[in-house]
Amino acid sequence: MALAALALPLTLALTLALALTLALTLALTLALTLALALPLGMMGMAVVNQHLIAYLSDKEVGFTRQTASYVMMVISIAALIIKLPWGFVMERVPIRYCFTFCYTCVALGMTAILLAGDNKLLLVLAAALLGTGWGANTPSQGVLWADYFGRVNQGMARGLSTPITSASGVFGPVLAGFVWDITGSYREIFAAYIVTPVVAIALMLFARPPKKTVPGGQAGEAATRPAFSKQAPRGPV
Repeated sequence: MALAALALPLTLALTLALALTLALTLALTLALTLALALPLGMMGMAVVNQHLIAYLSDKEVGFTRQTASYVMMVISIAALIIKLPWGFVMERVPIRYCFTFCYTCVALGMTAILLAGDNKLLLVLAAALLGTGWGANTPSQGVLWADYFGRVNQGMARGLSTPITSASGVFGPVLAGFVWDITGSYREIFAAYIVTPVVAIALMLFARPPKKTVPGGQAGEAATRPAFSKQAPRGPV
């Protein structure tokens, strides 16, 4: 009798424990996926910020340092311009698609840099693409964690991801310098950093946010919020 009376509470407790374990595992997997996508997507920009002037003014390319500095200026101007409308875009487009746009710009920009040769127009286009991806990425990160984990949990999610993203920001430029010391060329490492944002795009598209239908029948990713957060849905209702 006593065992029979305990059977139901024990079953419920075990079911609850399994459900919580599954939820935590899924949340951790999602956080790690995002934490890998973010540094892979922008690792090329870290290399560009540190090595682009050296690459463009190297004998292999042959631009003057003044021209290389102008290219960096175009990157900064493009990053500034995209920030103005980007908040409007993030309110209306799922954040993982916003990151897909950012990383696509970086991949295309790195490709254009390698193909530019002495073509200054293509070089300016590359700089505009890189600046657009860089400028849109920065505010997107603040929205990403809140969208996926809620404002209550974004501190934990950021704490998990920050060591990974910070390490990549150091590792990428150091590796580029190491490769140049060995080969005397930046082309191989710049080509490698075309691949990293492509991998980041795949990870970001794979990392679908937890869904919960908003009351009133509106469904879909634009009308969802994390199932384990009390945060109100973002954007117009």
